[in-house]
Amino acid sequence: MAALAALGFALGRDRSPLRLLFTVMILVVVDPLLVWSVGFWLSLGATFGVVAIAPVLQRRLDGPRWWTNGLSVTLGAQLGVVVPSWLVFGRMPALGIAANLAAVPVAGFVMLYGLPAALVASLLPAPVAVGSWRLPRSGPDGWQQSRTRPHDSSRRALPPPGCGSCRSQ
Repeated sequence: MAALAALGFALGRDRSPLRLLFTVMILVVVDPLLVWSVGFWLSLGATFGVVAIAPVLQRRLDGPRWWTNGLSVTLGAQLGVVVPSWLVFGRMPALGIAANLAAVPVAGFVMLYGLPAALVASLLPAPVAVGSWRLPRSGPDGWQQSRTRPHDSSRRALPPPGCGSCRSQ
């Protein structure tokens, strides 16, 4: 949905709940099992909140445009996910609105610089592989394999982080 919304924005199309309904119909025709996906429900609710609720809230909020724009989008998305969140999880996140307001300026940076950086990193796998050799490996002994000291001849494993009662011998 985000890709279609970005395409519509790039083409100069206005956001409309009817366009969202059309997009949802296409997605459900392509993959009918989406109707049982909690992630789809949350994505649809948040997108509906941004498309339909945020413009109404923005007109009613007082303050500078940069503040009312971010606040209305955040509140619209939160109001859009109230029903699926309550039905599935039985509660709403306590810090959701504050976290979303903090994420608004970061999201622009991530989209502008993070996506091209990920593309460049995918084209240069050797430097990334060299830097990731210390990450935990999968498997039954993966934690111990990744937490050993390479310079230690006895190859003793380090305790897991946060293990207060564990002592390295």
